[in-house]
Amino acid sequence: MAGATIYGHWESTTSDSDVGTTDTTGIVSLSSDSVKNPPTGTTFTFVIDNVVLSGYIYDIPNPKTAGSTTISPP
Repeated sequence: MAGATIYGHWESTTSDSDVGTTDTTGIVSLSSDSVKNPPTGTTFTFVIDNVVLSGYIYDIPNPKTAGSTTISPP
C-alpha cells in the first residue's frame, strides 16, 4: 500500500530505529544509521513495530517474526 508509515528497529548487527513511508508500489527502503560499509556476510534484521495508514489497522499475527538481509559480495 502506498503512503503507509513504517516504524521499526534493527536487531543483532545494529540497534537503531528507523521510520519510512511506502512509495507508490508499497515499498519502503530503510538504512541503518549505525553501520556503514559492513563486511560481506553481515546479516541485518529489521523488525516492524508498527504500520500507520489512515483508515487501516495494523494487526501483528506473530510479533516475533522478522526478516533479514545478508550483505553479499558485489
